[in-house]
Amino acid sequence: MASRRNLMRVAVEEAGRSLRSFGVSYSEPVDVFKIVHNSEIELLFRPLEGRADGFYIPPIGKQKAGVLLNSRRPLSRKRYTAAHEFCHFIRKDTANIRVETMSEDFCAVRQGIAEDETLADFFAAHFLMPSKLVTHYYKKLGLRAGLLAPSEIYRLALCMGTSYRATCNQLANLEFITRDNYEGLIRIEPCQIKAEWGKELGNRDVWPIDHKMGGLTLIPQVEDTIRVLLPETPSTGYVWHPAKHNDFILKLESTALCLAGSDEFIGQSGIREMIFSVREPGRDTLDLRLRRPWEGEESAIESFSLHIVSTQREFNGHYSPQLQSFAA
Repeated sequence: MASRRNLMRVAVEEAGRSLRSFGVSYSEPVDVFKIVHNSEIELLFRPLEGRADGFYIPPIGKQKAGVLLNSRRPLSRKRYTAAHEFCHFIRKDTANIRVETMSEDFCAVRQGIAEDETLADFFAAHFLMPSKLVTHYYKKLGLRAGLLAPSEIYRLALCMGTSYRATCNQLANLEFITRDNYEGLIRIEPCQIKAEWGKELGNRDVWPIDHKMGGLTLIPQVEDTIRVLLPETPSTGYVWHPAKHNDFILKLESTALCLAGSDEFIGQSGIREMIFSVREPGRDTLDLRLRRPWEGEESAIESFSLHIVSTQREFNGHYSPQLQSFAA
């Protein structure tokens, strides 16, 4: 039986080779569904009963390979399953139809699991969270290697389109966090982190966005919340306002200024909180301008933008280029 180290080495090499062949950018989430589709694999989403996350059907004769994903799973899980199945395809695994039940606890070789399944788990992690992509987001989010808080892992996972647990495991694999930090992080559930915002969100996500994250591509789902926090000094008269955007996709639910100190202190700074809800699937650019309300948008002294690629929470059907993909 191959060792964990050897399986990991092969998985890293295979994932890196595939990412390079598709010219993947290491500055946005890996568009795994588009890559699977462009590899001449039939990609289908359907609700599945039981614990199955998906199926892989090897090519037979002139019949293309197929991947069926459980549409009832969270987006991060569907992305991970798609990457796992893609590994079977590129390695030309020839077993009969595979019924897959994923585990994102891929820090160790699972007992009783075939080597090709373990390798596919490792591949999925390195395909969706390659070291270069993790490094990019570390810099963009202002994170430091070694010790991270659960809320920082949550935000990093959202940016990469991966689950909280899978992100913890991969950061440990890549040695971006210490073993002690990892042991503490995996005791936390995402629902505990989301509870800080005082809402019962269930499987919906809150996207905490600050000034460091300008220019990022976000891949929220319908009913998610985007919470933007930007510095503002009210005494200057300059206030953050949204520029024109497609309000069918994003809706501004509220805006409020939280001052750093007493209201009586003149010239103090604060944080502008803007809450947007994701209403429909589609593409949009959220463009915010720091300007005086009585002047036009050309008076803005600062701008902040996010690229939004939103999707349905549960899509059933064949993937096609006309559907929303997960890259700008």
